[in-house]
Amino acid sequence: MALGVAGVGAVTVASAAPPSATLSVEQIETEIGQATVDWPAGVAAAAFEVEGIEGATGFAGDTGSRPMASVAKLLFAAVLLDARPLAPGEAGPSITLSERDVAHLAAGVRQGASVLPVAVGDVLTQRQLLEAAMLISASNATMTLADWAWGSHDGYLAAAGAWLDEQGIVGLEVADATGLSARGVATTAGLLDLMDAVDARPALREISGTATATLPRIGLIENTNEALGSAGIDSGKTGNLYAHGRTVLVSATRVVGGTPVRVRVALLGIQPGVDRGAVTAALVDSVATNLQWLTVLPADAEVAHDVPWGAPVELETTSAIHILHWRGTPVRVAVHAPAAWDPDAAASLDLQVGDTSRSVALAPSGAPTEPSLDWRLQRAAEALAKRL
Repeated sequence: MALGVAGVGAVTVASAAPPSATLSVEQIETEIGQATVDWPAGVAAAAFEVEGIEGATGFAGDTGSRPMASVAKLLFAAVLLDARPLAPGEAGPSITLSERDVAHLAAGVRQGASVLPVAVGDVLTQRQLLEAAMLISASNATMTLADWAWGSHDGYLAAAGAWLDEQGIVGLEVADATGLSARGVATTAGLLDLMDAVDARPALREISGTATATLPRIGLIENTNEALGSAGIDSGKTGNLYAHGRTVLVSATRVVGGTPVRVRVALLGIQPGVDRGAVTAALVDSVATNLQWLTVLPADAEVAHDVPWGAPVELETTSAIHILHWRGTPVRVAVHAPAAWDPDAAASLDLQVGDTSRSVALAPSGAPTEPSLDWRLQRAAEALAKRL
């Protein structure tokens, strides 16, 4: 595949040095396609992003703030694990429960929340309480952990606000640790940023993606995230505030041409009758179909450096240029090389995908031949004729 040349300058016939030439890409025929996402019906707000892929983000419905319900517990867990870290698989410190923790249980029951049965003197580990909060959304588990880590619920609220500022996450307003308050709201864009933070914390990604666990008093518990295990979904949290609809925030690992990528999805205001797990998995699947390995230039791509007296010197790509590409994202190529032939000067292709660019080195295939005596004489005769 040849990439074209433009603008040959003046020739000095007495010199064997090649003339100047401006290099340019004449045309790159790259089929970028067009992304098509099947957005779920019966959902007030939806969003997705693919980590590290330019242009792979989208929003539908309400882009403002809506109640996030128990997805707030995912934020709580991220803040907690930064304050009291756990390694994947680690149980963490043991916590002995008191009358205060039994009062949190009673409050959760009065509010109609999911709860973990506890009694004074029960001993649970930090991980067990997090499993209760993540898998069955036990409100009293988060309150117990808040008291343990910060001394009070207000202590948690202050820590959460500072944590969001430190992470640069906007669009989330924290009202409580449990998500029971309708004042705890988020935008789908803010939730995607939160899920990015979850993915960066291996223990939280592990716990929120755990299918089952065994806890004291209650025994075997199962994760209430219906989408878990479908479409590559391996972490996240669901929520439900009946007056405002259900919610979900998840991450999935998808493999495209042998390369794993992270797909994140947020849904708010899921209406009654909508299968939350099914629409979440379907959106992840739809997003994944728009990812492709795109060959921008093959290994034999050439930029010809024009030499008027003979064959051009070719600058070549040393290998094929492939990119993991979101369909429809513009791809542009520009050549950067010296205007005059210089075997020691670097030459490159600049590849721009959306707002992200990278440079690819070009290698010369050889050096130009010396101009023949006949060619020099002919140029000299033409120059002399112009002066007469």
